[in-house]
Amino acid sequence: MRWTVTVMVLLASLPSWAEQPKGDPADEKALRELHREFVAAYNKGDPEAVAAFYAPDADFVGFRGDAYHGRAEIKERTSNFFAQNKGAKLTSPFGSLRFITSDVAIADRGEELTPAAVGGPSKLQATVVYVKRDGKWLQASVRLMVPVQPSIR
Repeated sequence: MRWTVTVMVLLASLPSWAEQPKGDPADEKALRELHREFVAAYNKGDPEAVAAFYAPDADFVGFRGDAYHGRAEIKERTSNFFAQNKGAKLTSPFGSLRFITSDVAIADRGEELTPAAVGGPSKLQATVVYVKRDGKWLQASVRLMVPVQPSIR
C-alpha cells in the first residue's frame, strides 16, 4: 500500500517537473539590454566589442554550417565578416526567450542584415543560448539558419 501511494504521489507531481522555470524579471531585462548592446556593437563594425559578448568557450555556427569555437575564433570570424561586408547593419528584434534554468536561457529571433552579406541572404533566423557566469550573462552558443523559402512552380 505504501508503494502504491508513493507511486501515485510521484505520478501526480510529474507535470510540475516538466514545467519551465520562471525567469527572474531582472535577468530578462538584463538579457534584453545585452542584446541591444550587442546589436549596437555589431552595427559599429567592432569585432572586439562583438566578441566580448561571447563566453570564452562559446561556439558559433553560421548559416552555411561554418563553425567557430571560442571567443578568439569568433572574433577572427567577425573581423573577416566586417572586412568583407563594410557598413553591414543588423536589425534584430529580441524575439522569444525561455529560461532552461536560472542561469541558462534560449532566445529565438528573426534577423535582417542590410545589405545582405556577400553571397548570403539578408534574412536569418538565430537561436542564441545564454549562460550566466559570475553574475554576467554571455552568449554561449549561436546558430544561424536561413528561413526556408517555398519554391515557386
